[in-house]
Amino acid sequence: MSRPRPLFVHATNVTGLGASQVLRSILQALEKEEIGRPVDCLIPAVGPSAGIVSQHSQFRIQALHRKMPNSVSRMLECTLSRHYFGRYPYGITLGDIPLRNIDHQVVLTHQSHLTPPHINPYSEDSLNARMMRWLYRRNLPFAKYVVVQTDVMAQALEASYPEIQGRLRVVPQPPPSGFDVAPCGPGRAPDAACDFFYPAAGYSHKNHALIGRMAAAEQPPEGFGRLLLTLEPKEAEVVDFEIPWLHNAGRLSPEDCIQTYRQVDALFFPSLAESYGLPLVEAMVLGLPVVCSDLPFARWLCEDQAIYFDPQDPVDAWRAINQLVERRRSGWRPSWKEPLAKLPESWDVVARAFVNLLEMPRPDGVRRILTT
Repeated sequence: MSRPRPLFVHATNVTGLGASQVLRSILQALEKEEIGRPVDCLIPAVGPSAGIVSQHSQFRIQALHRKMPNSVSRMLECTLSRHYFGRYPYGITLGDIPLRNIDHQVVLTHQSHLTPPHINPYSEDSLNARMMRWLYRRNLPFAKYVVVQTDVMAQALEASYPEIQGRLRVVPQPPPSGFDVAPCGPGRAPDAACDFFYPAAGYSHKNHALIGRMAAAEQPPEGFGRLLLTLEPKEAEVVDFEIPWLHNAGRLSPEDCIQTYRQVDALFFPSLAESYGLPLVEAMVLGLPVVCSDLPFARWLCEDQAIYFDPQDPVDAWRAINQLVERRRSGWRPSWKEPLAKLPESWDVVARAFVNLLEMPRPDGVRRILTT
């Protein structure tokens, strides 16, 4: 009997800290699934996803060493996929853009900037973002199903790419595997200064610029302690660390991030563009209060339990922070039970959803492409 041809997991564009945690969680869950075929996984050679290994006899994980700039390499990988990777009958693409060499392909799309600015006003409009949107549309016919994490992202993609209708599936995601889900205790006394945490890299859409405008707009309300950031030295220039209530912990490991959640009183999340918002999920699981942007992605996740503000208005951000300080003094705590009910119980459920989609027939009206 011939050996089954491998399942290809393409993850060379998984370079962010949060995305790398998602990748590790999916791979660990896939190891438990009875896929019935070996797995070839391609990961980045550098960054937080580098160095992932598997002890599973059916898993082969290799690093892609790019010799060209990332944007150029990505373009060639997605347009000349068969030349780069060979041909696979089944594939899971975790890097947003479908490849052109897989007959049955499920694609996880989590890059919010793939929606153009006329759909999402906070999407980047750089040349690179435009090229990625062009490539996404060009390669969509090669995706059997596209997985997104929220209904909000599904609606944005349908509005941006009408041809995707019928192939979208919403699969929310739990916290990363290994995340300590024991809820935080009551914390410090309600009348103690309230410390906030914003775990995010220094990308422009993370909206760190708002923090400087907050410092210039007015003084913090009584009861506000400090805001803790997680910026690398090269990113720290996006904010002024002469602000006395601002502190930078530097890039944290997942374990240190969990420990920091347990040392603060609330999550501050002013991001402008997210397909999901993993810190929101982490804060909810830990039972922390959330003060965040009043945008659809956050409303979908947090429902009526977060305190929202206009992410472009520094005065409104202080208003929301002061509201939390006052609620906390009265003993208020958010109830995340209903928002968390939308999330899968484990990453095993997520992995099973991907595998099931691989085996499902193509939706009616979607052409099966067998050549590049």
